[in-house]
Order: sequence, then C-alpha cells, then structure tokens
Amino acid sequence: MRKIRFYAVLTVTFLSRFKFVIAGAFVVGIVLFLGGKYISSKFSSAHTSYIGLVGRYHIDELPPEVLSMIGEGLTKIDDTGMPKPSLAKSWESKEQGKTWVFKLAEGRTWHDGTPVTASSIHYSFDAVSVEYPDSNTIVFKLQSAYAPFPLVVSHATFSHGLIGTGEWRADNISVKSSYVDQLDLVNVSGEKRIIRF
Repeated sequence: MRKIRFYAVLTVTFLSRFKFVIAGAFVVGIVLFLGGKYISSKFSSAHTSYIGLVGRYHIDELPPEVLSMIGEGLTKIDDTGMPKPSLAKSWESKEQGKTWVFKLAEGRTWHDGTPVTASSIHYSFDAVSVEYPDSNTIVFKLQSAYAPFPLVVSHATFSHGLIGTGEWRADNISVKSSYVDQLDLVNVSGEKRIIRF
C-alpha cells in the first residue's frame, strides 16, 4: 500500500511540476499529426504513382487510356456521350455530313512549346481526305456521310512522337525488343506517373 501511495504522490508531483511542458508537447503532437500530410507535401519531393499494364505495345500502338493522358483530340466526349470542344473550339458539317470543318482554339501549345496549328494535327482515316485552308482550320472530306464524326476525332492526336497537349507529358520512354517497357509521365506540378508494361 505504501508503494502505491508513493507512486501516486510521485506521479502527481511530476504532473504538477511539468504540466505546461506536457500540455505543450500534446498540442504540438496533435498539430503535427493533423498537419503532417500538408507539411510533408510542401517539403518533400513530388508524388510518384506506379501503374502496371498487361500487354506488349509498340510506341505507335499504346492503349487509348495511356494516350489520353498525354494528348487531346479535336473534341472530347462528356459523361452523356456527346462531343465537346477540346483542341477545336467549334465545328460544322457541310454536304449533309460528308464534309466536317473544325476551327481550332487559340493559344494552345504542344508540350515542346510550339503552337498547335491545323497542319500539326495528324489524323489518318481510310477514305477521308484532310485539307488545311489556314492555320486554324481543318477540313475532313468523307466519301459518305457520317453524322458521329466529331466523336471519332476525340482520339488523342500528337504533333510527332508522343508530344501532345494533355495533362501529362512523356518524360522518358524505355523500349526493349521494340516494345515499350516503361513510360515516365510528369505533369506541370511535378507529379510523376511511371507506367510499366
């Protein structure tokens, strides 16, 4: 019983003598715990995500979900399945859907800093001829009318190689036996995505 009383008095004395130090340490601990993620994001390097994809792909046949991170199309498809402006600010059909004219949005640039012009956008379709009347206009002439053509040009396009206009820029490409082994992507905030095939 004496031992219990001794330890109780010792504990009360210790707590009364160092109560401000203990309270301060408790408050600092709570602040660091709650604000740790914010503080670490400010002082640590950018976040890196690793993504694994099954399959073997050449550079010119990467999956659409990867290409859409790097590049944009003339249009994009919204949640309802309808085309919306992307690289093109507007479009119209002529000749009852056999000719499609797309006007590009101003001020867009490729990842290498060069401006997006009509002639720098490359789409290749069977039975479709492409004309560039000026630097902001692309005309697609189809052999037969095709009403959903704006959905077709929602696929990502590139000026050359994997130089696109999307949120992510191709930073490094590792190729083994003519197949892409790893693709490193980076965005403007310095975050990285490493895609391994």
